[in-house]
Amino acid sequence: MLPLFRNFIRATCRVTLSLGQGVGGVLAVVRLGPVPGREDQLRAWLTGTILPALVEGPEIVGAHLCEADPSISRIPTDEQKLRGRQDVTPRWIALAEGSEVEAVDAGWRRVAGADELGRHGAAPDASAGIYRLLYSLDRR
Repeated sequence: MLPLFRNFIRATCRVTLSLGQGVGGVLAVVRLGPVPGREDQLRAWLTGTILPALVEGPEIVGAHLCEADPSISRIPTDEQKLRGRQDVTPRWIALAEGSEVEAVDAGWRRVAGADELGRHGAAPDASAGIYRLLYSLDRR
């Protein structure tokens, strides 16, 4: 199945902050990184202001910041060989999860548009996507 995946992104991350409870059916994923020398500023803004504000919003059940470890994320694997190319490794990943696409998308845009990210130290190459959970199996 893996060769059929498109725009596959994988990273081994350290969870810097995780807020909320449960699992939302919709996930906003913002791939970003700090401008060199502004890591502390961006991290403090995301963890002290943005992510806490997100979980206070309607229909948002969680907000998280993960920072990639490139030394582990870029270790060659047999799985990468199946895809035929090196994985793209985001530097940081900010996540907002909730119950509805509109709420998650609006929540993220309300508190952290592209201009706001740049003003607080994010590099201009940030990108975002919205994903829906279609199925989950818990085999306890």
